[in-house]
Amino acid sequence: MSDTNSNSSNSDKKEEDSGSDSVTDVQHVEKMANTLLEQTQPSVKALSDMLLEMQWSQRELVRVLGVEQASFDENAKSQMAALTATFDKIPAYQAKLTKINKQMRMLKDRVRQLKHKSNASKKQALGKLDDVAKQEKAIAAQADKLKEQEGKALTETPA
Repeated sequence: MSDTNSNSSNSDKKEEDSGSDSVTDVQHVEKMANTLLEQTQPSVKALSDMLLEMQWSQRELVRVLGVEQASFDENAKSQMAALTATFDKIPAYQAKLTKINKQMRMLKDRVRQLKHKSNASKKQALGKLDDVAKQEKAIAAQADKLKEQEGKALTETPA
C-alpha cells in the first residue's frame, strides 16, 4: 500500500506541478505574446499607415483619372463634331471642284477655238496684206509705166 500511496502522492504532486506548470506556461505564453506584440506593433502600425496612405492615393488617382476621362470624352466629342462637320462639307466641296473642273475644260476648249479663229484671221489678214502689197506694186508699176509713156510722149512731140 505504501507503493500505492507513494504512487498516488507522486501523481498528486505531478498534478500540482502540472497545475503550477500550466499557470507558468500560460504566463510565459502571455509574456511571449506581449513581447511579440511589442516588437511587431510598430511594424504593423507603419504598414497600416502605409496601407491607408496607399488607399487614399488610389482614391485620389481614381478621382483624377475620372476628371481626365471626362475631359478626354468632352475633347473627343468636340473633335468628333468638328470632324463630322468637315466630312459633311466634302460633298459640297466635291461639287464645287467638279464645277470648276468643268468650267476649266470649257475655257480650255473656248481658248483653243479662239486661237484657231485668231490664226485663221491672222492668215486671212496676212493674205489681204499680201494682196494689197501686190496691188500697190502693180499700181506703182503702172504709174511708172505711165510716167515713162508720158515722158516719151513729151519727148516725141512734133516740133
